[in-house]
This record gives sequence, structure tokens and C-alpha cells, in this order.
Amino acid sequence: MNQIIFIITAVLLGYPTIGYSNQDPCRLSFEKGNFEVARIVCGEVASVNPYAQFVLGEISLDSSGHLTPKSMHWFLKAAEKGLVEAQRRLGEISLTGMMGAKNYKEARKWYEMAAMQNDPA
Repeated sequence: MNQIIFIITAVLLGYPTIGYSNQDPCRLSFEKGNFEVARIVCGEVASVNPYAQFVLGEISLDSSGHLTPKSMHWFLKAAEKGLVEAQRRLGEISLTGMMGAKNYKEARKWYEMAAMQNDPA
């Protein structure tokens, strides 16, 4: 119940940083592998939370771990809001050609954006 109140309060106050906390229910459910709960909890805050968008991208991969249009949509939203994990993921997607042809220019763009935020990868 406290987690729901926290999420509602954070959304109403417009805190864009929920999801970065180690106590965030979206992050916790995803990291514990409880993807159905993560889908619900992260979906509730995805409009203001880039990490929730990233999680929705990860859990929208198909059963073989392949990229889907839905997962790509969420990765782009999170990356455009500056989430390093999503920027790095888009770099990987572009570099390996997971959405078709390899695009080194696009990969470099996303990797550089992540690097500008001191991403160690």
C-alpha cells in the first residue's frame, strides 16, 4: 500500500526520478524477475519515468529475446529522455542490426550520448 501511495504522490508531484531509487517498485519487480508485476507497476509511471519505459522495452522483447516494435518504442522514449541504459541498448541494437541492417552512424550517436553521461560501457 505504501508503494502505491509513493507512486501516486510522485506522479502527481511530477518527480521524473522515480525508478532510479533502489526502493522503487518498478525497479524491484523487474530485477526480481517478476515481469507481470513490473509490467503493471512500470506501466503506471511510464509517462514520467524513463527507467519504467526502459523496463517496458525489456519485457516487451519476444520470448526469444528478440526486439519487437513495442520494445523499440519504449527504448526510444527512455533514451530520448536521457536514460543511459536505453541509450546504450539502442547503440547495441544499431550496431548489431537487430532491427534490420547494421547502422554504425546511429550506433555511434547513441553510444556517444551515453558516454557523455559517464557511462562506463
